[in-house]
Amino acid sequence: MLDANVFMYCEDIDWCYRISRAGWQVWYVPGATALHYGGRSMMLQSGRTVGAHAGGLIAFYSKYHGAAASTVFRVVLYSGYAVQALGWLIGGLFGRRGGFDKLRRLGSRQRSGSAS
Repeated sequence: MLDANVFMYCEDIDWCYRISRAGWQVWYVPGATALHYGGRSMMLQSGRTVGAHAGGLIAFYSKYHGAAASTVFRVVLYSGYAVQALGWLIGGLFGRRGGFDKLRRLGSRQRSGSAS
C-alpha cells in the first residue's frame, strides 16, 4: 500500500494525502506525543540517505502536482540544501566542527553513489 518511490520520512505524507483524496478522514490527535532526540537518526546518516529523502519529497510532489510544479519544487528544495550547506561551511570555518562533519557526510553521497 505504500509507494516505493516515496521514501525516507515521506511515506506518512503520501499515505495521509491518498487517504484524504479517497474521502477518508485523517485525524490529528493532539494528546499523542512522540519523543525525538534532535534528529539523531539523520545526524548519523550519509549524504546518500539525505539524497533518498530529497528523492522521496520530489517523487511525492511530482506524483500529485505535475512536471512544471515539480521543477519549481526541485529548485526551491535544492536552494534550501545549498543555503544549509553554506551555513555548515561558514560554521566550520568559525570553529564549529559539526559543520565540517555534516559536509563530510553529505559528500559521502558522491563517493558511494545515489539512488535518487
